[in-house]
Amino acid sequence: MGDYRVGLVERPDVLLAIAVAASSAFPPVLSPSELDIEQPVINTPGADLHKEPYTEKAILSDGGVYDNLGLETITKRFVTLLVSDAGQKIAPDPDPHRDWARHSLRVLDTVDNQVRSLRKRHLIDSFERKDHNGTYWGSRSMQAVLAVARRNSLATISAVTAARASPPQAMMA
Repeated sequence: MGDYRVGLVERPDVLLAIAVAASSAFPPVLSPSELDIEQPVINTPGADLHKEPYTEKAILSDGGVYDNLGLETITKRFVTLLVSDAGQKIAPDPDPHRDWARHSLRVLDTVDNQVRSLRKRHLIDSFERKDHNGTYWGSRSMQAVLAVARRNSLATISAVTAARASPPQAMMA
């Protein structure tokens, strides 16, 4: 368990249920999650916050607040990356809310969408530059693939049905 600015706890004894709860502490309803750090925190290179209060208590939110795809860590440590993105792009809204509370939510969605798009482009660029190998798939890309497959299947079924219904001489023409 660690943070590049605070340090590293080797072999943390945090209960799995606590880790899962911290991981799903999505703001503003479920966060923050507080975790007392009772084990020694090892100073690591570049850890500019290796001091109290950071080494005694962690105030946590869902990891997606910082990096929803989890690319920050894996791109530095691994060459082969398999990235699955279940997030959704924000849909166009022909009549957006004009009150500050709901408009603020839309602004946060826009920021999240931009960050996700930038990280995705950076990932794809790293594949094209050959810095990494692997693949990316997202729930929206799968919908597009399925839609194309569905259209192609329907076109194939329509062509076969039309060929069966046509007299043989029409098929030869």
